[in-house]
Amino acid sequence: MQVWQRYYIPDMSVAKVDDSIEKALQVWAKVTPLRFRRIYSSIADIMISFSRSGHGDGSPLDGPDGNLPHAFGQALGIGGDAHIDDDETFTFHSNTGDSVTLFLITAQDAGRSLGLSHSDDPGALMYSVYSYSNLDTFVLPWDLKGIKSLYSCCVWAFSGYDLMTGYPKSIPSFGLPTAVEKDAAPNDPQTRKTLFFVGSSYYSCDEARVDMDDGNPKQVDDTFLEMSSGVTAALLYRGRLVFAVIQKKN
Repeated sequence: MQVWQRYYIPDMSVAKVDDSIEKALQVWAKVTPLRFRRIYSSIADIMISFSRSGHGDGSPLDGPDGNLPHAFGQALGIGGDAHIDDDETFTFHSNTGDSVTLFLITAQDAGRSLGLSHSDDPGALMYSVYSYSNLDTFVLPWDLKGIKSLYSCCVWAFSGYDLMTGYPKSIPSFGLPTAVEKDAAPNDPQTRKTLFFVGSSYYSCDEARVDMDDGNPKQVDDTFLEMSSGVTAALLYRGRLVFAVIQKKN
């Protein structure tokens, strides 16, 4: 997903503004398949800008100590854009909560840009009122389920060139832990098994029982001998598993 950040603010250095925005986007990248790439021209999926008062979108910003930013869900035109009130005073880091941290504001705006609504839960990042969190210990709170419902890794299974019935399926539907992000997931229609490769481990799912097999996760090299590296890609070809592994050159 492309991001274009326009303009800067006098409260913080360029480097600290860039770092705050990057960290805010990584909050969502860490728990979804989304990857963000900054561009420096043209139109991006998410346009982040610092603005004042009326700025052309029909929703004027209201100055100091008011509503801090606003953002729009993905759609044509200004959909996905985030407008931060330049009349507010922002900081890079705060240990006391007596100032507004740009990272937290941008993380919430990014959530709106990705399609999340404001939350009524005061403990949520998407709570409609700014709430201080310690950046050194910050973890995504109650918003995890919401973003995963919008963006989740899926498994696609084909018989020849035909998509098999019931696919694509989300990874959590196989019973995998929600934190698992697969590297490869070949499906064997004869045994009705799907293997999820995650680094040097793998999970085995029995689709007939719609449940994980016992003993998960397992080490790849315990089952597939001489496989000393993590699996990057895998497919079933003529009844045989074929692996792709990225190895560092000497």
